[in-house]
Amino acid sequence: MGLSWNPAQNGINTTDDSQFIPPFVMDPSNSLRLYFGASRVYQTTDGASSWSAISGDLAEYGLTAIAVAPSGSNTVYAGGYGQLYVTTNALSGANATWSSIMAGLPDLSITQIAVNPNNSLVAYVTLSGFNFGDGGGHVYQTTNGGLNWTNVSGDLPDIPVNDLVIDPDTPNTLYVATDIGVFRTVDAGESWLPLASGLPYVVVNSLKLHEPTRTLRAATYGRGAWDLWIPVGNQVPIGIASSPSGAPFQLDDGTTYQAPVTFSWTPGTQHTVTWLESWTGLEGARYVFENWMDGGTNPRTITVPSSSTT
Repeated sequence: MGLSWNPAQNGINTTDDSQFIPPFVMDPSNSLRLYFGASRVYQTTDGASSWSAISGDLAEYGLTAIAVAPSGSNTVYAGGYGQLYVTTNALSGANATWSSIMAGLPDLSITQIAVNPNNSLVAYVTLSGFNFGDGGGHVYQTTNGGLNWTNVSGDLPDIPVNDLVIDPDTPNTLYVATDIGVFRTVDAGESWLPLASGLPYVVVNSLKLHEPTRTLRAATYGRGAWDLWIPVGNQVPIGIASSPSGAPFQLDDGTTYQAPVTFSWTPGTQHTVTWLESWTGLEGARYVFENWMDGGTNPRTITVPSSSTT
């Protein structure tokens, strides 16, 4: 456990123009490769020990959004107020080349960029501000790396859109955070509806989908964070718990968690749970498995039942 915070801005020119909350993102393919946005894009390849600029000045008032393509680390998008750029050789560092891809977009501030997890040429941008009936929108899609943009705002209200999540498990499904809540489309943006009930009519600044548990988390301005379970198909909630709580375990895909956790799993599928020996604070603890017909094993393969269980 860390006892103090240390500066991690070596190489960043702190006199660069930047937003009050500048973009700071991690490459999904490499946790040591991070990007920070001021008027330029800064890159670190050593977990923020050192930074270097990999672009010239791209945004007069500082960048507002950066996104790294999950399917290819060389592709990075960066946007600001009325400005949007892409590079396809980000791993070249200072030699990366950037192209303006703003053509066809309204002259509004870019609030977020989301890249399709399987195709770096498919991306979405969300926009702040208002169009005041001029036919523009707040959500746009490209399928060719920014050469062309299509308005996929559909019947969304003319309000700022602050974030966007692409559902990796449900085709044509997107979620957006707006100034009046969360909306969803299931037809690639042709039509939108408010998502579920219970969320206050409040500015939602950020959305994140935790895929293993199918939890959509919304961070609001002044009303806290809210969770929504959004299963796929006939998935059921399956809880993994321990007594006392906090025991670490690993799933067959290599991810680790601390109990209790509730996953969204499809009935009939199998998942292997391995309880880990290392348990901070309870060294030397032993595991006791109860209520299993065969006495229990570790690791343990679970066949998902047809209804919710723990």
